[in-house]
Amino acid sequence: MVLLMAIFALLLQAAGRPVPYPGPADHATSVPAPVPSIDPNRASMAELDLLPGIGRGLARRIILHRQASGAFQSAADLERVPGIGPILLQRIRPQLLFAPDAARTDDS
Repeated sequence: MVLLMAIFALLLQAAGRPVPYPGPADHATSVPAPVPSIDPNRASMAELDLLPGIGRGLARRIILHRQASGAFQSAADLERVPGIGPILLQRIRPQLLFAPDAARTDDS
């Protein structure tokens, strides 16, 4: 049934007519769920993993770098972490928050 509806929608679109119902492509959302602001100086591995493009391995490296070198003062400081370059930093920058107090040292 869904296949027939999709074919019908494609035929209507090809003929220049409006589709009277949402096609299969309309059901998939291309807008990702909002990611809360995350302080990389306090975030756990699970919280860092919520950032786009940051997996468990990169989250682990962020925490290890933070423990070894101290708090990140700005988003640009994250580029010192192996695996974070300018493109990834640009992608995660809107979700980053830097609290004024010191980094958390009891990482979980």
